[in-house]
Amino acid sequence: MNWIEKSLYLIPLGPRHSDFSVLSDLHISTESAKVLAEATDQCWQAILERDIVGFGKFLRQGFEAQVAMFPNMLNHLIEQLIQEYQYIALGWKVSGAGGGYLILVSEKPVENALKIFIRRESD
Repeated sequence: MNWIEKSLYLIPLGPRHSDFSVLSDLHISTESAKVLAEATDQCWQAILERDIVGFGKFLRQGFEAQVAMFPNMLNHLIEQLIQEYQYIALGWKVSGAGGGYLILVSEKPVENALKIFIRRESD
């Protein structure tokens, strides 16, 4: 858990616009779902192996697969933030499908980002 906590950073995106609909433009197919599933499996394996480079790479591939199926997940603000952090982050994903946070995987501290804390049974 410590390894995950040290690797993840959150950039707040703010609330979604009231007219936002992630489902208004779908491109779901068997092939696109397979791409997402494979990226997810590889991401999980990287986490189990504590492979931060693989974690970032496959998290990003999963995000790209999601955007291919749900293009409205990506907007100008998110694209700008990805460009801003792409040189420090190994990978990224959006939580909340357009609102919430840009989640970054990084070996180095990310300025202006929130850190996560994972609750443990003993907490």
